[in-house]
Amino acid sequence: MVEEDIDDGRWEEQEIEIETLKSIFEESEFEMKREKPYNFEIMLNSNSESEERNFLKLKLIFDLPEFYPNEIPYFRIKNLSTEYLDNNNLEQFETEMRERATESIG
Repeated sequence: MVEEDIDDGRWEEQEIEIETLKSIFEESEFEMKREKPYNFEIMLNSNSESEERNFLKLKLIFDLPEFYPNEIPYFRIKNLSTEYLDNNNLEQFETEMRERATESIG
């Protein structure tokens, strides 16, 4: 097996997950920043149909390590609605997400 085939296999599972995310989120909500290793952002809106009623906005930023899913991804939540969301609650949520990710390695 040549080295290029090994590299393709290593990224294949990540590529499948990213394609799934692209099919779930609209183009305006999913933004690929870098490939291999992957870095992408997902915008979460409380109401994507009306900007006037879109009070809660979050941006999820993911960096997938080379050996994901056997390593947890690095991620952070950016609060775009500070007038409605407390950053302390988001930090607690991030901690809980990391715990769940650790439980789901592989």
